[in-house]
Amino acid sequence: MIDSNPDLKPLYKSDYVRILFFAIGIIMLVGLPLFIKEINTGMTVAVLGILVIDFFAGMTNYRRKGIIFFDACISFVGIVYFEITAAMTFYSGNSDYTGYFLFNQLLAILFFITLYITLRAYRKMPSQNSNL
Repeated sequence: MIDSNPDLKPLYKSDYVRILFFAIGIIMLVGLPLFIKEINTGMTVAVLGILVIDFFAGMTNYRRKGIIFFDACISFVGIVYFEITAAMTFYSGNSDYTGYFLFNQLLAILFFITLYITLRAYRKMPSQNSNL
């Protein structure tokens, strides 16, 4: 198949998004047993979230505008959830939660980087309805 937009691949860097999502999933898998008592959503929701992130890591493709959009949505939700959790943990004043704060802050930063890359690519992709 001939790529209809050869300039997009260097712009999107889908390999970076795939690696970031995969790394986020691994960090979440490692952190789950360490912080299970602090996680408010429960183990089932946490594991399903990890699987969704892993699924989109595998599906990420710079030629598919819909996938890039969903990558951006997942990154947005990840930033909101993990940054709010990090801020609430930090301001709780309990020094026992320092590791949990750092864990959530790291995930928020990784999602932030992923969101930037995906939105930059989404903005540059040609529209299906360019006449509108």
